[in-house]
Amino acid sequence: MELNRRQLARLARQAANTLVGALEHKGLVARFAEGYIEAAKRPELKANTEQYRETLGALRREALLCMLLHAEAVLPRYLPKPKRRAHRDFTEAQAVKIFRESLLEELARTDRWNPNDVFEFRRDLAIYESLTARRAAAPRTERRPSEAGGPFADRCALLLDPSMLERARAAANRFRGQLMRLATRALREVFQTKRRS
Repeated sequence: MELNRRQLARLARQAANTLVGALEHKGLVARFAEGYIEAAKRPELKANTEQYRETLGALRREALLCMLLHAEAVLPRYLPKPKRRAHRDFTEAQAVKIFRESLLEELARTDRWNPNDVFEFRRDLAIYESLTARRAAAPRTERRPSEAGGPFADRCALLLDPSMLERARAAANRFRGQLMRLATRALREVFQTKRRS
């Protein structure tokens, strides 16, 4: 079964709502931060309530960037394969682009982003893509273990606990794995629901 642009955009909106819903409903970002603070015995990280709330907001944004990038990477395995190439409405790359744009629009709508928020999110997404691609292109022998979590682990570590960067980076890398599994599950659910209907 083929998808047209409208159906693909609808699936992207559903995926965005599933991802945001999972972050909010399960309180994943707060649980990650609380777990780190408790394990590292660093209660002072949340002493300033306003600053801690801002940190959680920034971590949530990083989580969305991570999940979106991973969702794009695994999306092709969920796209139905066309029976005949001649009947294809768009290429796989175009499908990923349509999906991304629709997902970003839905995130902007749900989170009530202004145009500047959208611009900054897109800019950061481009940075993530660039750094991730650069790391993937590097020979395995040149990769440092501290880079395992890529830009997500680095940025989260700086937000959460810059004075204990390596420990925070390791925790963020574990959280990244959880977010990637969540993004994969969200896509699977959305596309399985589509196949059943």
